[in-house]
Amino acid sequence: MRGLGPVARLTWLLQLCLVCTALMWTVAAHAERPSPDAAKSFLNELVSAAAAAMRDSGGDLAAREAAYRSLLADGFHMSFIARVSLGKQWRKISKAERETYVALFSEFILRSYAPALGGFAPSHFNVQEAVERGKQDMLVKTSIAQPSGPPISAGWRVRNVEGKLQIVDIIIEGVSMALNQRREFQGVVAKLGMSGLMEMLRARTERLSVEPPA
Repeated sequence: MRGLGPVARLTWLLQLCLVCTALMWTVAAHAERPSPDAAKSFLNELVSAAAAAMRDSGGDLAAREAAYRSLLADGFHMSFIARVSLGKQWRKISKAERETYVALFSEFILRSYAPALGGFAPSHFNVQEAVERGKQDMLVKTSIAQPSGPPISAGWRVRNVEGKLQIVDIIIEGVSMALNQRREFQGVVAKLGMSGLMEMLRARTERLSVEPPA
């Protein structure tokens, strides 16, 4: 730096600061990824909690729904999944529409996946391994035994969100829940607009129960 002028020296220092900042963010991003053991433990605890909610609430449907809502709120990064599922349309809608859509989407997911979470014993849920996915996530691979038929292969993408582990996607037999929903939602929006998609979600949640199949 001895041969540099004041402007060049300042430019060099600013560049150095930017490089250091970038390195700090890179290290922080890697530090935020859950460890394999943490991701697997998180998923096992979520399944056990779902089974306990089923057992402890007995025949009280309202208590069961409340327990599932709490589990989903804590265990799933619902606003992120909703945004990914909507795709490019997310940027085109207003804040009020986003809030309505996320609420409807969350209810739809509750009624779609709560029966599966509470419909089998933890002993049927076998966590196999956790592998890195992207820069932030761990994919926890599981096998879910069924009373009849072959086991279901499911992957749970787990992310550290502000210090709390949450699920950001579910991959069933190799198919991403979020991306599968996006394909369907894009078709609905193309034909019926955003209002049509919201009406579809309302209609679906009205006819779906959180009760697992008998």
